[in-house]
Amino acid sequence: MNKQEVELIIFNVTQNGQDTVFLKIYGDGTITRGGMGRLPKTKTSAMSQFANAQFLNSLLNKLPENVLNQPLNYEEETPNGAFEYIMAFYAQPYRTDEGIRWSKSTGIRMVVDKHSHNAHPLQPLVLDMVHTALDITNEWYFDSMLLGRFGLRSESLPEKTIVVKPTVEDELHADFDIYLKQLGSTFNSHRVISMARHKTYCDEQRAHRLHLQSRGESFELRFEPLADAPVLHYSGGHPDENNPWWRRW
Repeated sequence: MNKQEVELIIFNVTQNGQDTVFLKIYGDGTITRGGMGRLPKTKTSAMSQFANAQFLNSLLNKLPENVLNQPLNYEEETPNGAFEYIMAFYAQPYRTDEGIRWSKSTGIRMVVDKHSHNAHPLQPLVLDMVHTALDITNEWYFDSMLLGRFGLRSESLPEKTIVVKPTVEDELHADFDIYLKQLGSTFNSHRVISMARHKTYCDEQRAHRLHLQSRGESFELRFEPLADAPVLHYSGGHPDENNPWWRRW
């Protein structure tokens, strides 16, 4: 397999057997994500289809060609706790009655101790790829979390967007609170506030401006209705059997 053939990259990270984040990055612009790479993992996840392969290309630009010809399954002793990293690559898709299958695949699975930094020569690359995947999807995931929690849609979100969230209101609120705290402990307040800057968030009746204020390691959110801003109209991101892109979850 070479880099030009890659059409899907999957990341999955666990800590002591518990999922912290998963991502799927497709060459057709479809991306999925759940989690922030921390525990507890957020229960809300999202999928969107963008117009191009910007996310996949950003990752492939960091990937040495020879890694695709060196599949790895590495484990070390983990007395201080275990992190498992999976980074998988897929190429040459074909359709079956059950969905998309792949003619070529390869990848890296690495289980390392919590305190390890250079347990294997490829560990720095794997960590860098995971961090890059998180970084380039953070703003999109931020808008997806807001859509799931408040039903307000950023104009930056593609029309084809699906958010899966807890169905019990109290669980949804608690999940969003966990997300805000993880944002606050991961980024400085200026970085988080910049994710909403110059955007409007719309429901079916009105557009809103989001105001964020830092509260320790979390944030306070306030949506200001905008009387003169156009309302975003879209057909929704609900599954369409005639356009099965959503099956790539």
